[in-house]
Parts: sequence; structure tokens; C-alpha cells
Amino acid sequence: MTLRFVDEDGLARTFWLQRGSTARVARRQFDRWFPDGTGELQLYLSARCRQRCEFCEYGMTRDALKGRTRDAASAMARAVVPDLFSTGAVDALLGRCAETSVRFTTTGYDWLEHPRRDALLAALERAPTVPKFLQGPSTGLTDPALRARVCALPGLQKVRTTLQSSDPHEHDAMVGREGAGRALLEVLTRIEPRLLEVSVVLTRRAVRSLSQTLQWAREHHLKLKLQGFRPDPGLPHPEPLWPDPADVRAALEAPHARDAIATLIALPGDAVPPALAHLAQPGFDAAAAAAAAAAAAASASAACDSPR
Repeated sequence: MTLRFVDEDGLARTFWLQRGSTARVARRQFDRWFPDGTGELQLYLSARCRQRCEFCEYGMTRDALKGRTRDAASAMARAVVPDLFSTGAVDALLGRCAETSVRFTTTGYDWLEHPRRDALLAALERAPTVPKFLQGPSTGLTDPALRARVCALPGLQKVRTTLQSSDPHEHDAMVGREGAGRALLEVLTRIEPRLLEVSVVLTRRAVRSLSQTLQWAREHHLKLKLQGFRPDPGLPHPEPLWPDPADVRAALEAPHARDAIATLIALPGDAVPPALAHLAQPGFDAAAAAAAAAAAAASASAACDSPR
């Protein structure tokens, strides 16, 4: 399946610079992106996220020069280029999705924080036949009216989000935002499980409470996507985040684990128990991941042994 990742600011410039009607530009882009008329279009919105996830380059560099420069460039672009909503570009893109077999995913930092969120929801409501996925922290869905509107979207397939731990304080520590864990757990218990796709990024800290998180998921009729930690290219100092494969395997061997797992993505082979091998999917070089984990463990051991 073709997956096309499109940045909001860059796409807005494309619509602004290319000649022709908005619908014509959308058709031209689609023919280039999805020549066979199938795939998934991911629209990455430039909405600031209040979280600072330990595994996310954006969150961990947001307050550094790199992050401030990125945000300033985005703000300048939005001040000059008409947005995708006022020009009808989002409607045109959704229209092309409806004419083809392309799914539509909204993502990007935290789409619920986007200043044109209501315009986005209205556009999604006008495209009832398009399969839709909404991806982000999702803590804003504690608002009952907003949650009801989102869950009633025609064509909604999944609300995709990340739960790092069923312990709210542990989740808060990993996403860098106090209260996020409690808010997310509330959201996950108020949305029908069939509409949820919940992932856990297996950092070292997430693995510590993984068995507890799997137990919580099982009790709430959820199956989790467990994703091997894969650092963003610009993530500073990722070494301490690599988990020990033996710790991952120990959590996965718990009796309740099997009923709470949907897939295992990009885990080192020695982290996957034989009973769960059928759930494993490739994602990146597992050998490199294992080597990085070993290096991180050796670094931690050396730090413990060093004189103080």
C-alpha cells in the first residue's frame, strides 16, 4: 500500500504556487502520489503539541534553537500562504480520496490543538464515504461534546494514540506533561474499543510497566500495538531509551500478555517469545536495534561502576 506523508505548510505552498483550480491541483497531486488509486494520505498538521515525549524529536527539540527556528518558519509560512481550509484544498483532497480507494489520516503533533480544528472536522463530515484515521495524543477528547463529534464522524476507522503506561504518573514522565496519563486513560475508557488503535513505544521506561499496561488493556478489551523504539534522526541522546530485549521478553511472557497484543512491530528477535512470533512484523534492522540496546546497557553499567 502506498503511504504518502504530506506536510501542511508544504502542501499549502503547493496549492498556492500551482496554477489552476484547487480541485485541479488536488487531482494532479493525487495522480502523482497514488497512480493506482490506492493507499493512505497522511496530512501532517502544523499544530503545536503540549507534550514532550521522550521518543519524539519535535518534543525534545521544541525549546532548543532547532525547534524555535522550525516553529518560526512555519508561522511565517502561514502568515503569507493561504491555509488549506480557506482555499478548499482539504475538501478537494477528500474529494479525490472519495473518487479513489485512498484512506485519509490526520496527524501532526496534536491535531486537536490546530487553530482550524473545527474546519477540519466539518470537512471530514462532508466526506462520509472516505475511510478516516485520526492520530495524536488525543487527550483533548476528554471534552464530551468534542469526543461525541469525533466518534460520530462518518467513515471513522480508528482514533490512533499512544499509551506509554497505564500508570498515569509513569505516562506523564515519558510524555513530559503532567495530567496527560489520567486524561488519556479517561478517553480510552469512554471510546468504544473498536474505534481505538493504541500503541506503546517500547522505550526502556515503558518496558518497566509494560506487564501492568498489558493487564490494564486486557481488562478494558483493548489490544495494543507494541512498537520497537526507533529514534528519530534528530532525537538528541537516544541511547538511554533503548530497552534490554530480555526485559521486553519477560513482560511479553506474562500469562495475560497474549490477549492484550495486536501486533509486535520491529522488535529484536530475542525479545519475542515463540508463542507470540506470529504477531511480529518487521520495521527496521532488528540486529542494529539489539546492538544499540547492548551498547546502552553497557553504557549504563559503566556509569554505575564509575567513581563519584
